[in-house]
Amino acid sequence: MKKGILFLTILLSFLMINAESVTFNVNMSYQIELGNFDAENDFVDVAGNFNTWAGSDPLVDSEGNGICSITVLDLEIDFVCEFKFRINGSWDSSEFPGGDNRTYTVVAGENLVEVWFNDQEPPTGDPAPITFIVNDSFEQTYTGFFLKGSWDASGMYDSTWGNGAEHSPFYDDGTNGDEIAGDHIWTVVMELYPDDGINTWHWGVNDIDHNWLDGNFEFMVENENPQVLQYFIPTHTEQDVIVTFQVDMSVIEEILDVYVTGTFTEWTVGEPTMSDDDMDLIYTLDIVFLQGSDRFQEYKFVNGADWEDINNRWFEIDDTNTTQVLDVVYFNNQAPEDFISQDVTVTFSVNMNNVETVGTVTLAGTFNNWEITELIMIDDDDQIYEIDFLFPVGTYRYQMYKFLNDEDYEDINNRDLIIDDSAPTQILEVVFFDEDTNTDDNELPDVFLTEVYNYPNPFNPETTISFELKFNTKVKLSVYNIKGQLVNILVDTKMKTGNHKIVWDGKDQNNNQLPSGIYLYKIETEIYTSTKKMMLLK
Repeated sequence: MKKGILFLTILLSFLMINAESVTFNVNMSYQIELGNFDAENDFVDVAGNFNTWAGSDPLVDSEGNGICSITVLDLEIDFVCEFKFRINGSWDSSEFPGGDNRTYTVVAGENLVEVWFNDQEPPTGDPAPITFIVNDSFEQTYTGFFLKGSWDASGMYDSTWGNGAEHSPFYDDGTNGDEIAGDHIWTVVMELYPDDGINTWHWGVNDIDHNWLDGNFEFMVENENPQVLQYFIPTHTEQDVIVTFQVDMSVIEEILDVYVTGTFTEWTVGEPTMSDDDMDLIYTLDIVFLQGSDRFQEYKFVNGADWEDINNRWFEIDDTNTTQVLDVVYFNNQAPEDFISQDVTVTFSVNMNNVETVGTVTLAGTFNNWEITELIMIDDDDQIYEIDFLFPVGTYRYQMYKFLNDEDYEDINNRDLIIDDSAPTQILEVVFFDEDTNTDDNELPDVFLTEVYNYPNPFNPETTISFELKFNTKVKLSVYNIKGQLVNILVDTKMKTGNHKIVWDGKDQNNNQLPSGIYLYKIETEIYTSTKKMMLLK
């Protein structure tokens, strides 16, 4: 009998030596912010193969910081835990509904599992203003719409579409991004957090009775740049119309078979190819749209297997005639004047005096495929690092770049560069690392709540330049041609806090209509300058 007791004691001691406790911490603070968890009335537990999936006691938030914790005792070393956290002990409110379990392998020593509930962390960085538009201006059959999409209430990507929630109504009252009240063009602006292009986002539309109307339209949120996404309520043509598509391929180095594809081909690429019978590098194709076709169509051009890298083009079928000729556009909207006419050496400079620890400073951008270690910058003992980069003739004029410190990118939007080929050299202004512009005290006042942008772009006959001021300031808004020559001054006055929309009709200061091409609009305040490009099409 004593031998049996001794054996059992030794066995229990062995098991204790080969067992450890595991502390499970789940951060619920973001779920509290989203309204999914009430710290005072709800609880969270953990259910796993170590407790027969029945759930544990409620986890405890001892410090009141939203981090709930529980320690599970005597789990064998090398035991693979499978588990999920749940709200109020319900599988209906567990993490990853229908998805994989979490796993953790017990090790000798300390075992600490720390996660965010559902792997949802608070967003960082700046959101991107995305304008959603439902165009019902033709038949005007609807009295309202609601927006749905693959993001949660905070603007983070969510493949569950926020569990089916409607994110916002659309507006046709001149507010929330809507430009003209009562024109049956319904608009709403959402702030969504970029994910570097990891996910393909989707959106769709409910009608006024909350019934699904149409959707699963794809878009990307790679950075903080504004986007405008538009859906046209389907209307139908009353007769057959032959539409002529035209694309100028003169800036394309290697022209292969050129196609046009769109909603009318279900976005498939194939015969017939576009033709250039008169050898002027303008490729054309006639497509017959039969009576009853959707009036609004989207499309893109394709060179071989290379699609245009721009937002979808669109047009409205004009069924007042049997033929319709669309304007000539450049492939990718890149015109000959978008490419420099001579070699230009650009000097880049960055002031690192505001950086605590400076390592190897490099430059990366679209011009070197964002290779982060290739372009090492040099310091002349003043903490201002410089490098010269040669842009050969024929380089695309519009580039983006950032500086890096020991391979860490600046934590700002990509910097914009417009190469000036009026001279063989161009010296850029010295800027501070991690700052959007150069200031003596390294502090850039946040003048704009949203980035300056214009819509539509390309445009004909007019476009609206939009921006938002945080406080009263003098504003000058000017338009230049691609050569840098001033063609018009749209605003030069003191402006008040709030949203501002300035319409440009494509004319110069003498009210002369300007030709098609790339134009620059420059907005200047007492402490901020921004230059953007736009395209006028005729």
